[in-house]
Amino acid sequence: MDRLTETSVAGADGDVSVEFKLSFNKSGIPEYGRTLAGFANAQGGYILFGVRNEPREVVGMENDQFFTLDPTITTNNLNEYFEPALAWHHHDIEAGGKKIGLIYVGEAIHKPVICRRNKDKDLREGAIYDRYQGRTQEIRPAELRAIMDAERKKIHDQWLHALSKIATVGVSQVGILDLSTGEVSGTNGSFYISEELLPKLQFIQEGRFVESGGDPALKLIGDLQPVGAAAVKPVQIMQVPTAISGVDLIRNFLQQRKVAEPMQWVRAICNEQSANFPVHYFLTQAGKTVEEAIAEINEVIVRGKVKERLLRAIKDGRQDKRPKLDGESEKAAIRRDMFDRLRAGTLTHDDVKKNFDRAMEAVLHLDSKTGNLEFVAGLLNEVVLKLYGNLNGNQATRFRSAVCHLDEEWFGPKGTQVPGQAIGSSTAAMPMHVGLPLE
Repeated sequence: MDRLTETSVAGADGDVSVEFKLSFNKSGIPEYGRTLAGFANAQGGYILFGVRNEPREVVGMENDQFFTLDPTITTNNLNEYFEPALAWHHHDIEAGGKKIGLIYVGEAIHKPVICRRNKDKDLREGAIYDRYQGRTQEIRPAELRAIMDAERKKIHDQWLHALSKIATVGVSQVGILDLSTGEVSGTNGSFYISEELLPKLQFIQEGRFVESGGDPALKLIGDLQPVGAAAVKPVQIMQVPTAISGVDLIRNFLQQRKVAEPMQWVRAICNEQSANFPVHYFLTQAGKTVEEAIAEINEVIVRGKVKERLLRAIKDGRQDKRPKLDGESEKAAIRRDMFDRLRAGTLTHDDVKKNFDRAMEAVLHLDSKTGNLEFVAGLLNEVVLKLYGNLNGNQATRFRSAVCHLDEEWFGPKGTQVPGQAIGSSTAAMPMHVGLPLE
């Protein structure tokens, strides 16, 4: 039987902690979070699943729960219990022909990571966890004092660095960005950055920066539009985040936002665990044909089958199985009612929450000729997206399938909708006789 050692995973320096667990269970994520928080308050660390601790042997995973882990849901779950947020990553690897799971969390940038709420006997609100000789426990006074001293030193060093830069540039040439208001002020005037873009600011480096030989410049990404004598306000175009998540893809589709570099949003799907995300909306913005999109996506280097599934969905369309609207069962009756009310624009938030599964199934029967995308997308955005982090696996799948259907129907090869136009403007809600099969 193959064996693993801590140094074989974390490296010979031994600074990064490693913990071994026999199996993985999604219900244990808060408990794993305790260990991850301890890692983050130390120097970072790994949890390996599918490895017996004593004796340390690779046994492999007992089920596929780790391999179907939804990063968005897991992150939201961890954020419920810890702050600041844990920067974690997960991978599956092979050892001796057996698959094991690995979760890594880096050292926290801002310490300490604190537990926000109680969870059975595993977590205590207000607790700070740290690593001690291969185990996680509440931090002791000496280690807490060391963390606080290190944070104070970090702030002190940041002040020194900032003052050094100001001295180099000159006080008269320095501007200050207030992240709470968006005002950039200096001795020569000020301008404002819209509050929608403040959380998404990215400072980029093109070529190399020099400290002499030219005037200092701030490069603003996106179109700028004057709004007054002393203010500049960017046109609201969503810039590409550092890492585009599945929630970003869904949110910008449902809210019908234009994005910068739309093909980056398409390529981001390849890094998800599922290909079930809107794609045609972004391809339309990029002005790509199906053939051009396939060629560009083929250049993305990723592991797993997601890219293959995405390419198949773009080329052949999604093959979602739609429960029929006809039938005498109670579920079919609810589904028909949901469908008619979606078409009429009368389905309420409470209706969706009460019969979530049937509502998502009803969306799969809408079409661009008679459906109202503005109403349906707005409903999914206001109700379901806000609950996304708390949906179980089946509910999340149904929701994404509904979103993908809208994307394909309105923006796919047979769709006529143009991103950025008033959605639903040419698709008036029309009544339809219930009880007729649509398949």
